[in-house]
Amino acid sequence: MAGFCQSIIVTIIHRKTFSPAISSLAMLLPSLSIKMFGTLVETFLQTTRREKYLLKLLLITVTINVVANAILIPNLQAVGAAIATLLVKLSW
Repeated sequence: MAGFCQSIIVTIIHRKTFSPAISSLAMLLPSLSIKMFGTLVETFLQTTRREKYLLKLLLITVTINVVANAILIPNLQAVGAAIATLLVKLSW
């Protein structure tokens, strides 16, 4: 529900002051469902004693995050950070 009415939610809670955050919020909301899947994969790897793969995944996602943030934030500010976060979540 929040994905369809993020502008209404932001306006009700914070008035017009935080309206620039609406576009970032719209990009970050899908990452919540992706994160739930990532948590499922993480739990699966732990319960099947394959924890060694988690370190590799973590290193890959941290690298993607740092590089994407370095490229996107200078040009797109908060929206760039949101895009970088979504890219990292998708790489899981």
